[in-house]
Order: sequence, then structure tokens, then C-alpha cells
Amino acid sequence: MMLINEVAPFSPVEAVVMTVPYERYTSKRKQYGWRQKSTVYFRTETSEGIPLLDALHGNVHNLLDRHEAILTGCGDKVSYHIHMHGYIPLRCQKYSYYQKHGEKFANTRAKVARQIAEAVQDFIDKRQYEEHAEDWRVGPGYIELKHLYLLELRHVASGCFQPILGVLRPTHRVPGPYIPSICLCPITAKFTCVKYR
Repeated sequence: MMLINEVAPFSPVEAVVMTVPYERYTSKRKQYGWRQKSTVYFRTETSEGIPLLDALHGNVHNLLDRHEAILTGCGDKVSYHIHMHGYIPLRCQKYSYYQKHGEKFANTRAKVARQIAEAVQDFIDKRQYEEHAEDWRVGPGYIELKHLYLLELRHVASGCFQPILGVLRPTHRVPGPYIPSICLCPITAKFTCVKYR
């Protein structure tokens, strides 16, 4: 069990973390001389994971080690692979650095969180019109960015990264605090969720 902060207007709630099976992204190219980087974790002072909606809007003041550079030695661009089960995958390419006073600096944990939030929102916008079972449908009234948390980022190939997401899954709608379950799900996972009513 862990405590997380639900997206407004809900109050902090107790949640269950469930690990689900998933298929890791595998590059079709041979990875000569590739050295895998350690998994990057996204945590706050009170919880595991950071809401992607907060990351998108730069509300990351409580993200631990938010100024730490985590994309060092990755070249000018990196790819984030979004491949939710049952959907056509989306590959999103982003710059691995930012410029300040004419100098290049590797992206920090906070900047990477925002890039991933942008990539996931792009995925939702482009895939919401695809026919898909309601148990894991994205778009308005279903799974939206506000329901998703960024938990980890895994280095899966040279210049390629795969986010690990958490999903809020309300069990019922009642006034005040409620108990959801959080599905700890790599975005390539074969999992089931619910329609948000």
C-alpha cells in the first residue's frame, strides 16, 4: 500500500499497486557497443510516481532530484516508445538537451517527465478514434492524461527509452475520498482497466 495524491478535485487516497506482465520494446537493429543506462525512477516526497498532467504543466516542485541530468551521452535526440496494448505504437523523438546561454545541457528528470507527458498526450490524441475495447480505451470519458502517472523510464536500446506508467482505476464514485486501485503498468503491458464514468 502507498499514499498518492489524486488529481483534483479528489483528496489523497490509499491505493493498491498491481504489477502486470508486459512486452519490452526490442530494437530490430543490432546494438553494437550499446551500454544500457540504469532505470530512472520518478518519485515525490510523499509518493511513487508523478502525475503526467502535473509534469505537462511543469508542476514538479515536489519531484525528487528534479534537477538531475539523466540523458547524458545519448546524442542530440532520443526516442520514447509508446505502445499500449491493442494500439498502433507511437514513436516520439525529442531533443535530449536544452540550451542555456549558448551551452548545451543534458535534460533533467523534470524536463524528461514533461517530454514523456507530451508524448503520451500525443498518443491519446491520435489513438482515441481507433476502435478498441472499452476496458482500455483512451480519450475523453475513458483513460486520459490526468489518470496516468510516470513511474520509471527504462533504457531499452541505443537512444531509445520506454516509460513505465501507473494508471488510476477508481472502484466507485462517491463524495469525498475513495479507494482506487493503481495498475502499475508498463505501457506495452497486456492489462485490463476500466472506463471512467
